[in-house]
Amino acid sequence: MRLTTGLGSVGLLSILLALAIPMASSGPQATSDRPPVMGRNAGVSAGHPLTTAAAFEVLTKGGNAFDAGVAALLVGGVVEQDLYSLGGEALVLVFPQSERKVTSIVGQGWAPKAATIDWYTSRGKTLDGAGLDPAVIPGALHAALTVLERWGTMSFEEVSARAREYAQEGFPLRPRTVTSIQGNLKFFEKWPENQRYWLKADGTMYVAGATIKLPTLANTLARMVEAERHASKNGRAAAVAAARDRFYKGDIAREMVAFLKDHHAPFELEDFAEYFAKVEEPATTTYRGYQVYKHAFGSQGPVLLEAL
Repeated sequence: MRLTTGLGSVGLLSILLALAIPMASSGPQATSDRPPVMGRNAGVSAGHPLTTAAAFEVLTKGGNAFDAGVAALLVGGVVEQDLYSLGGEALVLVFPQSERKVTSIVGQGWAPKAATIDWYTSRGKTLDGAGLDPAVIPGALHAALTVLERWGTMSFEEVSARAREYAQEGFPLRPRTVTSIQGNLKFFEKWPENQRYWLKADGTMYVAGATIKLPTLANTLARMVEAERHASKNGRAAAVAAARDRFYKGDIAREMVAFLKDHHAPFELEDFAEYFAKVEEPATTTYRGYQVYKHAFGSQGPVLLEAL
């Protein structure tokens, strides 16, 4: 699950590669049925129209590129769950103009302390990629709020507004999400909660374009907003951190741990409370005179750099 957002001054890979396009050409111009997208102030590129629109809306309201990027990540985590979710991971590259360097924010979860080799072998379990056996701490929200805290200007309440709206009021399912649901029907049989959210009450499938709601996810995000409001007197950054802490250290974390324990997964509250998204130097190489940046060995980034 990856989010690549080209936003204003963020300077992500999509922007860096775009710089390779010649500014002018004396030869004949190619024609296309799809016109180029151009603007004077900023641009957004994301994997879903609602994700793109949410990020662009934040820019029009005075947010900076990092505010918009976080808004996109949050909305994508609601409407693009065939690719990733807010319970998964998020890898972010940023280029703050004030720092003049690319920084990697690694929102990849790690396994709980008790998930040792002996724990798995004694129970006849494997990391086969299904269910809770290979589960890790959710990293996406920590990465998103780390970006917002360090480089953003808006509150979590502001940048999460559209994500909360789509979760609470619903959003139209795109065809690839319907296909993904269909491919997981057997898996859903083991997890009734998934059936409750991704299938109709009678157990039949939603069709593409149907509106689906995720009220529990909306409630989680609303509780994080509530924590931010209560801490607002301490300043914006501290309030954003309070929203993040409620997810990883507060009642939301306790509820997740209780669910995991009920299903015999070896998680403790401490596993969530100690988690943090790493902020580090990215992997990089040169390609035809350009400096290209990717995430390090927790991702496929070095493979792309090696191919270049």
